[in-house]
Amino acid sequence: MHVAGAVEKPGVYRMKKGQRVYEAVQEATPLEDADLDLLNLAEVLRDSQKVYVPKKGESPTYGGSLGYPGSGPPTSGLGSGSGSGSGPGGGGTGAGAPGAPVFPIDINTANQQELEALPGVGPVLASAIIERRSRYGPFQRTEDLKEVPGIGDKTYAKIAPYVTVR
Repeated sequence: MHVAGAVEKPGVYRMKKGQRVYEAVQEATPLEDADLDLLNLAEVLRDSQKVYVPKKGESPTYGGSLGYPGSGPPTSGLGSGSGSGSGPGGGGTGAGAPGAPVFPIDINTANQQELEALPGVGPVLASAIIERRSRYGPFQRTEDLKEVPGIGDKTYAKIAPYVTVR
């Protein structure tokens, strides 16, 4: 499990099956300005997840700032599979405006609105992601997004911290 963001000791931690987000965050020692309320601390960890611990003031909604690199990631959470999915990897976590997506989002179940909340993804690209998923089945890993027309290495790098595959 990878813990990043507002922590003293970011990095990869070996966690036991059944452990929860709060345990991983404790291991990495949250900073004073960490906003733990944006995390689902009770979420059970999964292998390959990433938890991104946001700073106070970072927002999980597009309205403020999705907390993209430069302003910091969105809610945090964990992400699985995405290797970066805080985080940027599995389980959605976080709170935000009603109806706001919870990050990381599962690209195999995300709807149009959730996909459009990703940095650099508008209506056309969100539709292309859904079309690829409908036509070829679920994504096996987040890197498979690069098979979607319009998503190259640069776009993928922007959205990778906010997506996961469960």
